[in-house]
Amino acid sequence: MSAAMISTNSTRRFRSIKSDITGSSAKITPITQAKLTSVAPLTGSQSVKILPTPGKTPLWLSWLVRIQQSSSLLTLITVAACLSVYGWTVYCQQMSGKESRKLNSLRRQEQQLAAANAVIKHQIAQQAELPGSELVPPDPSQIIFLEPAPPRTKPAIHPVPAPQSSADSKEAVKTPLGY
Repeated sequence: MSAAMISTNSTRRFRSIKSDITGSSAKITPITQAKLTSVAPLTGSQSVKILPTPGKTPLWLSWLVRIQQSSSLLTLITVAACLSVYGWTVYCQQMSGKESRKLNSLRRQEQQLAAANAVIKHQIAQQAELPGSELVPPDPSQIIFLEPAPPRTKPAIHPVPAPQSSADSKEAVKTPLGY
């Protein structure tokens, strides 16, 4: 049965019970009769007893409720942290895989460049051996040696005094401070 039909049936049942209690002459079915017998009808001499108000909850029960609330909150925080760490781990693994593929590609390119460089050197060596080429083997007597320049000393840094008058400031402007 669908929820709408159950709701409709329970509403009809409630209406039939209500009409039976109020004194209507509707026929009582076994289902409504079982419900009617569980609650005794009130007569004029009977009064409704007021239930006692619930007292203060026991200390152990209030502590258990607080522990349950705390553990629920702690569980929620732990689940959120675990999901965050899991997401970060997956992201790092994806980035690591991407960078690893990039590194492998760069290594392949390096090997290809090294092989191409070796081929070019070999071709130049073969061309140098041909009789028509103008390349000559290196001669130690033609090597040029350069003398190193003498070491430079750092000039002492003198602080520039602040100008005291306007005449001094005109003179200070004329001389350059440095390049």
